[in-house]
Amino acid sequence: MAELLSERLDAQAESENWHTHHDAAAQRRADLDVLRDLHSFTALADWLDSEPAAEALRGMVGTGPAAFLDAEPDLAGQVIEWGRNRRRIHRSDARRQARPLVPGLQARHTALWAQQARLLLSSYEHLEAAEPRLCRLITSLAAGHLAEGAEIDALHAAPTRTRQQLQRDACGDYLARRDAAVEAAWAALARRARRHTGREHFATAYDDEHLIICDTCQIIYLKVGPNTLRQDRCPHCGGTPIDWTDRDSIVPLTRRLDNIRQRLSEADPETR
Repeated sequence: MAELLSERLDAQAESENWHTHHDAAAQRRADLDVLRDLHSFTALADWLDSEPAAEALRGMVGTGPAAFLDAEPDLAGQVIEWGRNRRRIHRSDARRQARPLVPGLQARHTALWAQQARLLLSSYEHLEAAEPRLCRLITSLAAGHLAEGAEIDALHAAPTRTRQQLQRDACGDYLARRDAAVEAAWAALARRARRHTGREHFATAYDDEHLIICDTCQIIYLKVGPNTLRQDRCPHCGGTPIDWTDRDSIVPLTRRLDNIRQRLSEADPETR
């Protein structure tokens, strides 16, 4: 009789343990779903009423919300509770409920930004290669935004191609074709007109007609003729091609790096 009772108690305990484990696993899946939902929520910054807080939350959740949940269970728990509630309430109420979270998330944004900036500035090989994806990363950090995780991860690997190599591919034999066109136009001038019109005049006009430039990585593309760029975004960095005549509006990469150094110095006195 005692053995039978012991077996029943063991079976009951085992059943309770199974249900406890099952409930915990279900709760964890539900929590991870909330984090994934927040990560993909396009209006997150609006509902938190803070762009830096939204960027920090997305950066911490990333593509591995389980790591965030395990590493920072208290903060993750608060975020998950807010994430569940915001589905059932108005945006103004969600903003009010997010107020206790926002200062901490903004502080995380500052810390994450500084971490990314220091890693960028110490990635000498990448800075020398000036890859288009690096230019996009620099543009984001210079504006005070966090870079995407994949862009940061790429800094841990060696550069694959330099900006100069990509530029040669984009232009092909453009310089030879331009030189030929310039010579033909200059040769067609009367001798007196040649005295007052240099070849650089025709070269400038030819460039203005044929070239566009990415506003982010500054790779030059052709808008007419062979090797023409036939898409409205730079294939290397996702930037916007603008007319060659508007190139002076582009902020140089060196100035953006200086902005990052200045911002980092202000945020982290140890870098001064």
